[in-house]
Amino acid sequence: KWLDPRSQLHCLGQDKVFHVGDVLVFNYTKNKHNVITVNGTAFKNCTIPPNGAHNTSLDRIKLQAPGKKWYICGIADHCAEHGMKLVIDVQGAAPPPAPNHTAPPPAPIHKAPPPAPNHTAPPPAPNHTAPAPAPNHTAPRTFSGYQIIASALILVAMVMA
Repeated sequence: KWLDPRSQLHCLGQDKVFHVGDVLVFNYTKNKHNVITVNGTAFKNCTIPPNGAHNTSLDRIKLQAPGKKWYICGIADHCAEHGMKLVIDVQGAAPPPAPNHTAPPPAPIHKAPPPAPNHTAPPPAPNHTAPAPAPNHTAPRTFSGYQIIASALILVAMVMA
């Protein structure tokens, strides 16, 4: 973007790295500025060539070759009096992006085939009832109240008979 004419536009590209294939975009107010690609001598002297001005207000210039590139504003005295000029140094093609060192994708998961059908008789159903406990003749016997009453009635009936 063309800056305020009093700025140090010529220093704008000094701390930037440009590569072949990059695109410069000049954004400015139409009819108040333009962009002209010039050589080093025309840049130094602000010599405005008779043609070759970019003037769309949104000029895109693709950098085609390495080396110094010079650009000036060709309107009135913008270059000579206000320093509206830009020089950049274009490097060769940008280095390829660094390889991505992420882990390889996991191996595909292969499912085991289902087991073959079993054509034999199914196993017996489990027995969920507990076996009866073995009689324990040493353990004391306990009786419920109902059992005691029934036994007493039987005893009374036997006595009365």
